[in-house]
Amino acid sequence: MTVVIDLGLPHDASERDIRRAYAQRLKQIDPATQADVFQALRQVYEESLARARLEQALTPEEPRASLPPPTTPASLPLKDLRSETKQLPVDDVKEVLEEFLGKVRLSLRSEDEVAQALASALDDSRLVRVDAVQRFENGVVLALVQGWQPGHEFLLSPAATRFEWSADIGRLRRLGGVGSVLSAALTEKKHFFAQKQKAFETYMSLMSRLRDPTDPSRRLLIEDMPLLHLLIRRYPRWLPMVASRTNVQRWLALYDELPESAKLKIMPGDDDEYDDDEAAVNPMADFRWVSVWAWIAAILLIAEFLGTL
Repeated sequence: MTVVIDLGLPHDASERDIRRAYAQRLKQIDPATQADVFQALRQVYEESLARARLEQALTPEEPRASLPPPTTPASLPLKDLRSETKQLPVDDVKEVLEEFLGKVRLSLRSEDEVAQALASALDDSRLVRVDAVQRFENGVVLALVQGWQPGHEFLLSPAATRFEWSADIGRLRRLGGVGSVLSAALTEKKHFFAQKQKAFETYMSLMSRLRDPTDPSRRLLIEDMPLLHLLIRRYPRWLPMVASRTNVQRWLALYDELPESAKLKIMPGDDDEYDDDEAAVNPMADFRWVSVWAWIAAILLIAEFLGTL
């Protein structure tokens, strides 16, 4: 059974909101009889908390404006009132980060383009504070683990190379649970790109459809569902970074609404049974070959019968 859990909260939800949503969902299940659902819920809860803490770490603590000494307003010139009101500094790191992510989501359509834009962003003169690059990196991590947006499918590899996530495990460990998610996603991506060419192209085509908000046709939904289940099981961390989680949930819901007679009877079992072969790419392959041999046997029987006449 494929379980996809969503707490139904915005990406900027506070830790308090996350705990409250988790508690409400927990009341709706029985951990003793729904172990798989409980495990998925707990996992989403922990990852959501990790994202909230990273978001909090990304935002610098704003300095408190000092109050001027007590004085009579009428006796204080206007220019002195203005000078006493301290303006909070603009967060340059967030500005640079939002500009970079905006380019990724609106106009960049290859890993090379994203890598160039990332290099330019990190060379920006506004990233002058000692912790600026670290906070910028945290923001990229947060954008990835929050889920796919247009262009994010080209973001993971350039970021991993630039920030040396694969070469230096310590850089991810310091991020806690979010770092673990990112590390798992990089491992899953490596496995995905090591597939045979035919399976790779088929899965890439499916992920492209999962980014399209348009509902699939009934025929396409039925044909793609076994492959979608495989993607969810094999790449649970990487898939939400390169395809729309909302669309995945939508596809699963649409499939559940189909009458049982319309659903494929041949559904993937464990991953070993459906490895990177014809059966993984086309779950009807075995059925097709059975049909071919059935026709051959029928022809031979007919020929034998005609020979006896």
